[in-house]
Amino acid sequence: MKVQKKNVKYMCSFYASEWHLAVMLLPYISKQIEKGIKFDTILKEEIAENVKELISKLNLNKKIEEKMLDINWNLNKINTQEEINKFMNDKIKSEKSISIIVNGTNKEVENTYNLINNWLTKNLKIINESNIEITIISCFKALEIKENINNIINEYDFALNTSGEHKIEEIYNIYKKIVC
Repeated sequence: MKVQKKNVKYMCSFYASEWHLAVMLLPYISKQIEKGIKFDTILKEEIAENVKELISKLNLNKKIEEKMLDINWNLNKINTQEEINKFMNDKIKSEKSISIIVNGTNKEVENTYNLINNWLTKNLKIINESNIEITIISCFKALEIKENINNIINEYDFALNTSGEHKIEEIYNIYKKIVC
């Protein structure tokens, strides 16, 4: 269950392949970096080569390109509450706004989501006092979530797709038609 907090944003996305994930994420990330948002990842599937190749083909501002390449696009298996606690504590010490991208199997994404929510629940006071903005972007493989689409959509307030960020209710019926 997600923590209800004004400084925490929950976003989901559904992707068909690692290429699709990179194509979907990069325009959004580019715009967010321009606003000063930092990104980190908890990836169960590496997309570093896809991201590097795609960035090399885009006409981006050099600083934005460098910041996008500085994001850890490699495998980053954080699997325990202790590992999430360390990861999140490090992030809030150094950032005022952080977006965390999570991918993997449906089960892996749900597990990471739950671990992050456990951390958020225990650290609400710190988040409130420091006014940190945290966005969790859970990226699900579209072919794996068919039976679970309603549960997933109910946990998230926003969805990210190739056209950008949308309120979940705006695109719920589209996703339901595609994956059901």
